[in-house]
Amino acid sequence: MPDETKLLGYYTAGFLKYEALRSYLSTKNGISLDSFHEKPELTVEEANGHFVDPAPPAAKKAKK
Repeated sequence: MPDETKLLGYYTAGFLKYEALRSYLSTKNGISLDSFHEKPELTVEEANGHFVDPAPPAAKKAKK
C-alpha cells in the first residue's frame, strides 16, 4: 500500500476517489471509517490551492 503522501498526491491529482482515500487511510491507521467526513471538506481544486472568490467584483458603472 502506498504511503500517505502518495495517497494524498493521487487524490489531489484527481486519480483517486475520496471514498478510496478514506478507506485506505482508515485501514492503514486503524481509524474507524465513521470518524472521517463522508464528503471532503475541500474540493480537489481547493486542496491544490485554487480557491474561487465567493463574491465577484461589482461591475463599474459607465460615466455620463
